[in-house]
Order: sequence, then C-alpha cells, then structure tokens
Amino acid sequence: SSGIRLLSQKNKNIKTLLLDDSKYKPKNIDILKRSLIQKTCKLEILSMKFNTINITSAHYIEKALKFNRSLLYLNLSSCGISDLSGSKIISAMDVNKNLTELDLSNNKLSEIFCQKFSGILRINNTLVKVNLTKNYYMFDGHFQKVVESLVENQCILCLGNLEETKIGVKLRESVEFILNLITSSGPWLQYAIS
Repeated sequence: SSGIRLLSQKNKNIKTLLLDDSKYKPKNIDILKRSLIQKTCKLEILSMKFNTINITSAHYIEKALKFNRSLLYLNLSSCGISDLSGSKIISAMDVNKNLTELDLSNNKLSEIFCQKFSGILRINNTLVKVNLTKNYYMFDGHFQKVVESLVENQCILCLGNLEETKIGVKLRESVEFILNLITSSGPWLQYAIS
C-alpha cells in the first residue's frame, strides 16, 4: 500500500509501479484508481500480478483506464480474472488510446471474454502486445476474431503452451487457421506457441 500512497500524494515523478502479490482489496484499488485519473499522473508501467481482481476491483480498473492518459503497460497476470471482470476491464479500451501492452495471462478468461475483446479490438488499434497465455479460451469463432483483429492491428499475440490451456474440440482447425493468418500476415506478428 506504500506504492499507492506515493502515487496518491501526487508524486509526478513515478513512472513505474510494481504492486505484484500485494493482496490488495477493492478499497485499495479504488484509491489507486483515484490516483490514476489525476491529470498529474505520469505513471507508464503498472504491474499488479498475483492480486485478486474481482468484479469490484475490475470496475475501478476500468474507470482508471477510461480517464488515465499516461499508462502504457498494464500487467494483470495471475489475478484470477473471470470473463465478467476481464470484460469490464477491457471495456475501457474503447476510449483509452494510450495503453500499448496488456498482460492478462494465467487468468480464467474464455470465449465469453474473447467475444467482448474482439469487439473492442475493432475500435481500439493502439495495443501492440497482448498476452493471453494460460487462459481457458476455447478456440472458437470469437477467439478467431480476436486473432484477426490483432493481426489487422499488427499486434504481438502471446498464447504460450497450448497444452496448458483448456481448449475445445476445434483445436486443430483453430491452430491451422491461426498459422495461416500468421504466414500470410508478415514477419511483424510474433506468435508464441511452445
């Protein structure tokens, strides 16, 4: 909570804030949100991995992303983020045009999240790197739309080891689809399959 206190004291010099494994409650995230929406906030990198992000915390993060104009990188890896919470967070991306890297790896995101995310990616093309490693996506049509949108936006997509994900019966078709997109899209797309 000392990192949030520093930021909330309108310290204009903080560019990076690592709040990993801090066990923050929604009230702490609310304080962080209030700091992030200040015009004086210059924070560019925020890492909150290994914190529990429930729907209340996701609401505060969404509000912060809607008003913050400095944040470039957000790491929410291993936060237990559900489809509902993840969808809430990324809904801010329809107005946030600054965030370029988003790490949502090792959460509980599935095709329900992918449906919302693919719609957001049609509006927002500022993300250049998205990490969705170790999630529950099912490689259905919604996931394919996420990949297509990321390809259109020339975004780096990280998926990690496919064997560690809970994938549906369309795995073979989806991997072939994705590999076809990659080979036809050029060398700028990095696709991580271990």
